[in-house]
Amino acid sequence: MRESLITLETVILLLFRIGIVTLIVLVVAAIVVFTGPIGIGATVVVALMIWRAARLTRQRAFVLMLAEAIQRRIPLIPALEAFREEYAESRLAVAILRPSPLVRFLFPTIEWRWNWRGSVDHFARALSDGIALPEALRLLPGLVPLESLPLIDAGHRAGRLSEALRRIAVQNDRTGPVWQSVVGKVFYLALLVMIIFGIWVFMAIKIMPVYKKIFSDFDAALPPITELMMSVSSAMCIYWPLDVLIGLLLLGLFLYGSACYVGLTMCDLRGTRWLVRRLDTATVLDTLALTTEARQPMPAALAALTAHYPKPSIRRRLRRAWRAVASGRQWCDGLAAVGLLRPAEVGLLQSAARVGNLPWAMREMADSNRRRFAYRLNAILQVLFPLTLGLVGLVVCLYVTACFLPLVKLIEVLV
Repeated sequence: MRESLITLETVILLLFRIGIVTLIVLVVAAIVVFTGPIGIGATVVVALMIWRAARLTRQRAFVLMLAEAIQRRIPLIPALEAFREEYAESRLAVAILRPSPLVRFLFPTIEWRWNWRGSVDHFARALSDGIALPEALRLLPGLVPLESLPLIDAGHRAGRLSEALRRIAVQNDRTGPVWQSVVGKVFYLALLVMIIFGIWVFMAIKIMPVYKKIFSDFDAALPPITELMMSVSSAMCIYWPLDVLIGLLLLGLFLYGSACYVGLTMCDLRGTRWLVRRLDTATVLDTLALTTEARQPMPAALAALTAHYPKPSIRRRLRRAWRAVASGRQWCDGLAAVGLLRPAEVGLLQSAARVGNLPWAMREMADSNRRRFAYRLNAILQVLFPLTLGLVGLVVCLYVTACFLPLVKLIEVLV
C-alpha cells in the first residue's frame, strides 16, 4: 500500500512538472508572438524585481530572527529549526525546484541554494560543527546581504552582534526604495540599447545588401544617406566578429548588472566603482562605529576589514589605509588618502572624536553617504535617460530615412 502511494505521488509530481513547464513555454511563446523582444525584456525585469523583493524579505526576517535570539540569549540551533519550519516549502514545491542530476553533478555546491530551508539547515549544521557565525555566513552566501558581512564580523568581535544585525535590517529598509525607483529606467535603457544593436546588425546583414543589388540591376544611384548606411553596413559585415563581441559584451553587462541587483554579487566593475564608493564608505563607517563603541583599537578594526571586505578593490584601499595607520598616521587621514573619506568628512570626524561623539557621527555620516548615493544615481539617470532616448531616436530616424528614400527613388525610376 505504501509503495503504491509513493508511486502515485511520483506520477502526480511528474505530471505537475510537465504542466508547469508546458505553461511556461506557452506563456513565453505568447509573449514572443504578441509583444516581441520588448515584452520579453519587460518580463525579465519584472521577474528580477520579484526575485529581489522576495530575497530581501527573507534575508531581513533571518537577520531579525538572529538579532532577537542573540539578544534574548536563545540557543541558535533551536531558533534556526523553528525559523526553518516557518519557511518550509512543501514537498511538491521542493520537488519542482530541485535541480536535475546533471546540474547536481556539474555544480555539486549549488543544490542547497534552491530552497531556503536547505540554506538554513546548512547554516545550523555549520554552527553545530563549531564554525563561528560570521564564517558560517561567508561559507553560505545568500542568507544575508553580502555588504552586511563586514558589519556582522565587527559585531561578533566586539560582542555587539545583536546591534549589528538590527542595523543591517534598518539599512535594507532604507536602500530598497532607492533601487526600486531606478531599476526600471536602468533595465529599460539596457534592453533598448541591446535591441537597437540587434536590429542594426540585422539591417546591415539582410536589408542593405538587397537594396544595393536592386539599384545595381536598375543602374541607378542610391541616395547619399543610404550610401552612408551602406558603408556602415559593409563595415559591420566585414568585421562581424567585432559585432558578435560587442553583442556578447552588452549581454554580459546586462547579466552582471542583474546579478548585482538581486544580490548575488557586489558591483565592483571598473568604471562604476566611483558611483558605488559612497555605499562602501557607509559600510566602512558603520563597521568602525561599532568597533569604536567597543573601545577596540582602530588598526585592528582596519585589519579585519582588510581581510574580510567582499570587494577586492575596497580591500586594496583598506590595506593601504591600514599600513598608513600602522605607521603612525591618523586613521581619518589614512582613509582620506585612499579616497574613502573626503576632507570635509575628515574634519567632522576629528571634531566628533574630540567631543566624544565619534560613533554617532560615523553612523550619521554613513546614512548621509547612502542618501548622497541615491541623489547621485537619480541625477545621473535624469541626464542619461533622455540623452539615450534621443540618441536611439536619432539612429532609428537615420535608418528609417535611409530605407525609405530608396523606395521613393526606385518608384521615380520605374515611372
